Amino acid sequence: MKKLYWTISVGIWIVFLVSDSKGYVLSGKKWPSPSASFYVQVTNGPSGDWDTPFTNAMAKWSNNTIFKYSVAGSTSWDPCSNPNSSAKNGTKFSDTVCGNAWGATTLGTTISWNNSQKIYVQAGIVFNSKFTWGVYDGPWETASLVNVADFQRVALHELGHAIGLQHEDRVPAIMETAVTTGTTIIDPQPDDINGVEAIYGVSGTFSNTVFVPIVLSAAGLNNSFFTSELSVANRGSTNAKLDFEYTATFGQGSGTVTDSLPAGQQRIVKDAIAYLRLLGLSIPTSGSQGGTLRVNFSGLSDASDGAVSVRTTTIAPGGRAGLAYAGIPISQGLTTPAYISGLRQNSTDRSNIAVQNVGSSSDGDITLRVTVFSGDVTKPQVNQLPDIVLPPGGFQQISGILGSVSLVNGYVRVERISGTAPYFAYGVINDQANSDGSFVQPILDSSLTGKTGLTLPVVVETSAFSSEIVATNWSSSKKTLDCRFVAAGIQTADATAHFQISINPSEQLILPDFVQYLRTQTVPGIGPKGPAYVGSLFASVASGDLSGVSLAARTSTPGGGGRYGLFYSSVPNGSASTTTAWVYDLQQDAESRSNLAFVNTGEQDGSSSTFQIDLFDGDSGVQVGSFGITLGAGSWAQIGTVLAQYAPGTSQGYAHITLTAGNNPFIVYGVINDGDQPGARTGDGAFLASAP
Repeated sequence: MKKLYWTISVGIWIVFLVSDSKGYVLSGKKWPSPSASFYVQVTNGPSGDWDTPFTNAMAKWSNNTIFKYSVAGSTSWDPCSNPNSSAKNGTKFSDTVCGNAWGATTLGTTISWNNSQKIYVQAGIVFNSKFTWGVYDGPWETASLVNVADFQRVALHELGHAIGLQHEDRVPAIMETAVTTGTTIIDPQPDDINGVEAIYGVSGTFSNTVFVPIVLSAAGLNNSFFTSELSVANRGSTNAKLDFEYTATFGQGSGTVTDSLPAGQQRIVKDAIAYLRLLGLSIPTSGSQGGTLRVNFSGLSDASDGAVSVRTTTIAPGGRAGLAYAGIPISQGLTTPAYISGLRQNSTDRSNIAVQNVGSSSDGDITLRVTVFSGDVTKPQVNQLPDIVLPPGGFQQISGILGSVSLVNGYVRVERISGTAPYFAYGVINDQANSDGSFVQPILDSSLTGKTGLTLPVVVETSAFSSEIVATNWSSSKKTLDCRFVAAGIQTADATAHFQISINPSEQLILPDFVQYLRTQTVPGIGPKGPAYVGSLFASVASGDLSGVSLAARTSTPGGGGRYGLFYSSVPNGSASTTTAWVYDLQQDAESRSNLAFVNTGEQDGSSSTFQIDLFDGDSGVQVGSFGITLGAGSWAQIGTVLAQYAPGTSQGYAHITLTAGNNPFIVYGVINDGDQPGARTGDGAFLASAP
């Protein structure tokens, strides 16, 4: 049961709540007190009507009345520019804020709405000539005003009739000491004040929508036939309802069907299309079928408790080969330009990209523009492809995108040029011989602004595996990366190899067998081939930032006449996990095994990090294993066949990773391999990124 707590300044209390499904906001409530008033400014709000309890009564606000907002966030309401605006019920907005909107008697609040999933709030108050402000980072978390000296009682207006919440009008004494502001703990009294019931917690269930860019059962090149394995997880404490909205891209059967998922459980279905058909969609049993999927979780104990991932594979000699990707929470849909790097078209590999409209049926069409850039600076080339119009849920793939413009090495930029719905885009690098795929995540054009460091989780040279490095620079200036490769096999005092990588403007370097490349460059510490080199690669810039730079790797092994492998990108400093993370879709059965890997990024200092790993059985939701691991700064470690080692008998599950000691951010990820043990089946791996 989720509990929410709020803090109070003299005469004012503030509550911020968001309903993911209905978009209601409760903000602000006056107490009998010295004169004070407040205003609310909303940006990036949803279209249509929504409710705000502005006074004791629920007041109805709608577009272009007291709150004026736009989905694009280009306009917002300023109470001083329109002080006489009124609600539909005739309630007047206070004129006292005008002329000095942050004046001595005014409480100001700004709410930024992020796709109905999360809000960020800044609240400010000047009282007795003392200004204080705080930030609420939602959803459904603690909201507080800091450094406020005086407090009164807490009261929460009943909102259950608006968003279906349950409330407690009397709570145990221990909850009465849980309302905090900064480090101050206050003891509210369970009284009724002016008819407002004094309560201290709210319990309820929440919803979240996850977008899956593609599920399919379809023929591919070179006699391949791809099917999608679907994993849905509910790590929370309440049973969830699942609504699957399928939009067919090829084939038929669009529609919505429903299932349920008990608390704590993870369900893995080997064929997503067959599963949707079983639930009631009219998807033909023959021919190629595929489309996008929106999974709406409702009844969750927390909005972040639901997760979706997909593994799409084809039969390969001795087993299967393919790739994995996570569903995207709607709030993480893309709205600004993104790049997809690492693409190539040659005798060993081919590359595709795909784009999707992540919006709902009410969001309308979007138009996307795809521009292809040559990564070879000796043969510069820029090709703008015809614009792509996508309806909600729409999908389009551009196969062999580099071959269509006669390039062998390149990257693409995707941008939304019309419409308001979010989008998604990804790349796939397929082996020409065995059709194994590597999933390439998009990188936001703005994501590296101000960043000066990157961590690439792992670089490998063993008897079976090797890593290629892809370094891309789409900026207009040359970038020089100062790099540190930290691995046990490196023959230096600190097991670290130091070197630089310089990337010209618009250049993309694809460096196969990277450790061998370092050897040919006579990098100190890299000895003759033989011992294993496995560790993380850290890159930084001495001046400026990493804007326009992508650093990624593809780690692979020979097989099926080509190579089986997986692709993953670096993590910018400041973006790694800091307290906890989850890894889903772990498997251990006759066909698959899963590994779990950890990196101590060393971003803060040289301290070690200690982690507690709890393993959960996906079929029962019960915790079935637990272990710990300690890593020095900059270190990497992997636990192979993690379920077999620490939760024997568990065929599928997920892991919760908690940092219990240490100051450094960390990266954790999973790899699901074809074969129940090393050397079995194809050995192909699929990368499983962690979730917060």
